[in-house]
Amino acid sequence: MGLDLMSRKSAVCAEPAAISAAHTAGDYAIDTIVAVCFREDIPAIVSISPCGACRELINFHAPECRVLFEYEGRLVDTKASDLFQYPVIFG
Repeated sequence: MGLDLMSRKSAVCAEPAAISAAHTAGDYAIDTIVAVCFREDIPAIVSISPCGACRELINFHAPECRVLFEYEGRLVDTKASDLFQYPVIFG
């Protein structure tokens, strides 16, 4: 599990934190990654696509893992190595 750490100068996404925590615990087999977003102006929690840097990181460490996110009103379930066919959409 990872947490997005927002600050006034930069943001650190949750995906690197989750991958780092897994590796620190000795777990290098990542099966599935799902990033979710909660905003007070949206009544639901939504799954969001990884940013470009996170896509590269996920693909490097776990190219076969599943990545789930919402795109055009539907849930996408794709391998990390296939992420680059989808645009980066920020929640």
